Amino acid sequence: MILQNDFLQKALPEAIIVCGNELLGTMLLSVGVSERAQIWLNKHVDAVHVSIDSRDVERGGFFCAIKGSNVDGHEYINEAIMSGSRGIIMARSYLNHLDQGALLDTILLIIVEDPYQAVIDLACAWRAHLTCPIIGVTGSVGKTTTKEMLRKIFEYNHIPATVSEKTYNTDLGISLSLIKARLNDRVVVCEVGINAVGEMDRCVGILRPTIVIVTNIFDSHGQGLGNSASIAHEKLKLVSLLKPEDLVCINGDDPLLINREYSQRVITFGSGESNDVVCRNIQLIFPFCVFDLYLDKVTRIPVSLRMAHRGAVYDALAAVAIALQFGLEIQPIVNALQDYYPFYRRFQQKSLGACVGTIIDDSYNASPASMQVALEAFDAICGEKKIVVLGDMLELGDGSLEKHEHIGKLVSSVQGMQAAIFVGSLAHHMAKTVTSGIPVICVKDWEEAYDKLQPELSHGVFVLIKASLRVGLDRLVKKLRTSTL
Repeated sequence: MILQNDFLQKALPEAIIVCGNELLGTMLLSVGVSERAQIWLNKHVDAVHVSIDSRDVERGGFFCAIKGSNVDGHEYINEAIMSGSRGIIMARSYLNHLDQGALLDTILLIIVEDPYQAVIDLACAWRAHLTCPIIGVTGSVGKTTTKEMLRKIFEYNHIPATVSEKTYNTDLGISLSLIKARLNDRVVVCEVGINAVGEMDRCVGILRPTIVIVTNIFDSHGQGLGNSASIAHEKLKLVSLLKPEDLVCINGDDPLLINREYSQRVITFGSGESNDVVCRNIQLIFPFCVFDLYLDKVTRIPVSLRMAHRGAVYDALAAVAIALQFGLEIQPIVNALQDYYPFYRRFQQKSLGACVGTIIDDSYNASPASMQVALEAFDAICGEKKIVVLGDMLELGDGSLEKHEHIGKLVSSVQGMQAAIFVGSLAHHMAKTVTSGIPVICVKDWEEAYDKLQPELSHGVFVLIKASLRVGLDRLVKKLRTSTL
């Protein structure tokens, strides 16, 4: 985003925009851009990034102080300035509490009623300046991996792109990603995630994509979204603003996606022969997943992913389908995919502290579908010492207990199991259906899981760790990695 006087006044017509030391000695501020702020804007015509975390502020970037449920960003304004922030977006209500002594003439202050909404308004205004394709990636599972595979492909093939960071997939995250986009980008890729009915309406209005990828539809976030049909309805709202010449890329093996009418151009991926991008002969050979890729009925293209996970194959197919739309040759696309490593806490292989073993860190989130695929991949690992630490799958809505019990049955089928530890009251229902005779341990939190796990660890052990984010099993992974055991 490039800040200019006209742009700012159109995006934030009710904002007060001043240089920092203009606050000294007076609180009589009027809406608009002060003369000193206009001079500041004329001097600083390069691109600006916005961060909501004072620890992540890039030197020369802007810090937006947002009040959350646990932390108020206004308390970190001084820290952001010390980190090199040259601009602050803040709430007018906080002016009386501001440490004016820390403000310099070099700091631009954008004072608004609601900083959260201000970021969204800036993103919407900047989106109107972007002419490159805008890709929105949604679905029940696989969004982040698909997005990161596209990042790898575009980087490998030297295509200028802005791709959303981390799991910035809410209305605020999408806005921060759009603000980061550059005018010379050939593509922008944003992940779009929702937890409740109505959230997609807000996201699609901000992003206004020209290409939409829908990875799949499963029972996840059922508490806020309802059954699978309702989930599909909400996810597909991302398509609502596409023009007929725009593109929808869907999982052609998913009946909730394929058995619909689309007014846009559609390309499909999957294992079915009718898809445009097809996979065959999937084999899980830890730590790899190999398969054959077909873009026609005849030509076999072997692919080896550094992620022994069947779900990664479908994510790769979606990435291939989109990358081909940018005129790339298939071999450089495949080369990039084969050089892709699993994203943070997505079936990520990590060493197990002082013990010579391996953690499979899949602790970022969990749904019945992702649990099933993770256990299938864990089963494919050749090893006689395997332990699972599985936690609650949250926000499932109706049938939650039955879905947890089903996962317990799947645990029983994993070869080489040494023990199973279940974390949380819902996960205890998994324990009820484990029938393989292995030791089953139920605990209330990650700390107790750590205590119970220690005696089970030995040379060559594999430990799969997976649960919904709020269960906090990422802290278990961290302690296992740093502990001397």
